[in-house]
Amino acid sequence: MSMASSPTTKTSQKYRSFVSLLVATIAFIFILAFVRFILLQPNPSRTISTKRSLPAVLSPRLPQDYEQRVTTILKEFSAASGGGGAAALGAARTAASALLQLTVPPQYKDLHLALVLAFATLQQGYSGDPAKLVDGQAKLQAAAAPYVWLKTYVP
Repeated sequence: MSMASSPTTKTSQKYRSFVSLLVATIAFIFILAFVRFILLQPNPSRTISTKRSLPAVLSPRLPQDYEQRVTTILKEFSAASGGGGAAALGAARTAASALLQLTVPPQYKDLHLALVLAFATLQQGYSGDPAKLVDGQAKLQAAAAPYVWLKTYVP
């Protein structure tokens, strides 16, 4: 005579199936974690640096190009700022913006910073602060003083 399956046996089989599925899932998660954290650890000998170092001077003509562009900016500023007021404010803004777009050779970094600060001060002066206007003009002249190629273009 064969034994009929009882409700307790069916429940026990379902429980065993559930436990085995749960154990398999947990084992799978542990395997994934092992692969991720142990086998795929970054190895300094395998990593590739994506940073490229740029040369200090991007082209041999960069200093000459910079000088030519700065003199052009200063010429345009001198021509446009003669009347003062809104035209001079616009010229100072244009000059500052043009300076900020230049590639600066290492030997002119101090000059470049001084020019940008001078034009920022001039913008404040042309906006209605007479003390800033005088200060900005003095900063512009002081920045250009050591450079023979700039002296004739500073107002």
